[in-house]
Amino acid sequence: MTVEQIILVGYGDTGQAAYEALADTNSKVTVLDIEEKDRVDVVGDARDPDVLVDAGIEEASVLLLTVEDDKTAIFATLIARDLNPDLQIVVRANEEEDVQKLYRAGADYVQSLATVSGRMLASTVFEDEELLAYNKQVSVVRLPAAGLEGSTLADAAIQTVTGCTIVAIIRNGETITDFDPSSFRFEDDDDVIIAGLDENITRFERHFNV
Repeated sequence: MTVEQIILVGYGDTGQAAYEALADTNSKVTVLDIEEKDRVDVVGDARDPDVLVDAGIEEASVLLLTVEDDKTAIFATLIARDLNPDLQIVVRANEEEDVQKLYRAGADYVQSLATVSGRMLASTVFEDEELLAYNKQVSVVRLPAAGLEGSTLADAAIQTVTGCTIVAIIRNGETITDFDPSSFRFEDDDDVIIAGLDENITRFERHFNV
């Protein structure tokens, strides 16, 4: 079985929980933290390209970011995406308003602190915490929303029906990320940016006839 290369950035409580969840998987985990600690392999700032290269970012399969500061996470995501375009980036957001910023920076999957733990983050990378689910990577795509015309997010129950999350709405060239799911209504020419597994995105396309 192929050994997957994972870089875990941030070895606080969440990082330690993620490390423990990954310990029983077929993976090589490199821990990067700003401070020298037990189990930390590389000490340095994740926003420094040289530090990420030292941690093996160019050969890594997954970057798991559990840092305490969202600005650091955003910059680290941007730099990591530039260094390795094929990398799967999974991030914890400490503030809800930073979730969309992290997606725009290049993250594949983001969870806010209110709903995340180290084990939950690890489970987005591994199916049953045993095998890296490359056939189930989270994608972020832009699609037309004609099938949603006149409805709200709450009416359509998109996440329940398809498993996808609406990241943003594109209307008349404007990207809208701050909207009320119960009152914002889709119009005919709207596009949506959605995040989800490949099969969930296919389900969205079929269900809403886009």
